[in-house]
Amino acid sequence: MAELSVPPELEREIFETTAAKFPKSIPALLRVARRVHIWIEPLLYRVIQLDDDSDLENAVFRAMKRNDAPEFFHRAVHHLVLQSDGRGPNVLQLLSLCTGLREFGCMNSLANHTMLPILAEMRDLRRMCCSLASLFGSVESIDIKHPVLQSITHLDVFDDNCWNLLGPVLQLPTLTHLCFNKNHWETLARDGLPVAAADCPALQILLFQWPAGSESHKHYDSIKEPRLYDLPVVVGLYDEYWAEMEAEARGCLKFWAEADDFISRRRKGDIEATRFWIH
Repeated sequence: MAELSVPPELEREIFETTAAKFPKSIPALLRVARRVHIWIEPLLYRVIQLDDDSDLENAVFRAMKRNDAPEFFHRAVHHLVLQSDGRGPNVLQLLSLCTGLREFGCMNSLANHTMLPILAEMRDLRRMCCSLASLFGSVESIDIKHPVLQSITHLDVFDDNCWNLLGPVLQLPTLTHLCFNKNHWETLARDGLPVAAADCPALQILLFQWPAGSESHKHYDSIKEPRLYDLPVVVGLYDEYWAEMEAEARGCLKFWAEADDFISRRRKGDIEATRFWIH
C-alpha cells in the first residue's frame, strides 16, 4: 500500500496551525522530525510571559545563548510581558534581543527609563502596557513625542494620574485604542472626558477597566450623560489582566475584541446609547 504523500507546504501549515491552536502541544511536535522542529520552534517563543514559571524562564534563557539568538528572537518573539526579573540574565538583555516585538507589557516595578532606547528601535511595536511614569522615570519626564510612542496604536496605561495623562496621550499620532486600568471613570466622565475624547477623531476605543471584585461598578449600568453617547467609551472589569492579555495574544477574544464589538453593537442600536458597562 502506497504511503500518503503530503506536499511540504500543506504539511507545514498543518503543524503550524496545530501549534498555534494548541501551544501546549509544541514540545511534543518538536520531536516529530527535524523539519517540523525548524517550522515550529519559533512558535514556542511567539508569546513570552516571563513570570515565575521556571520552565519557561529556563527555556528562554537557554535560547538566549544560541549562536543565532539575535536573529532567532527577532523573528520568533512577537509578544513579551515582563512580570518578573527572574533568576537569569537581566531582562534588558532579553528585551534587546526581541527587536521584532509587536506587543510589550511590563509590571510597574520593572519598567524604567533604561528600556526606552531599546523599545524605540522596535519598528513593529504597536501595543504597550505599562505605567508611563515608571517607564520614563517620573510623571514630569513623560515625553509624548518620544520615538517609543510614535507608532503605538494600542496603549494600556497603569498610572494613577489618569486625569493628567488623558489629554497628552490622546495626542499620540497613531493611537486608536486607549485603556486606563484604574477606576477614574467617574471623575473623567464628569469633568473632562467628552472634550478630550472629542479632540481625537482617530480614537476608536477608550476603555476604562479595573480588577473584578469591586462593587463600585453597579451604578454604571446606565449613565445619563448625553455628552458621552457618541464617544467610543467602554467600562469593564478584568479578572487576571496578564493572563487575559496572553490569551488575547494567542487569538482569544478579550479586551480589545470585546470592546470593539460592544461599540459596534451600540452604534447599530443593538445596545442602548446609555449603556457603557460591557459586562
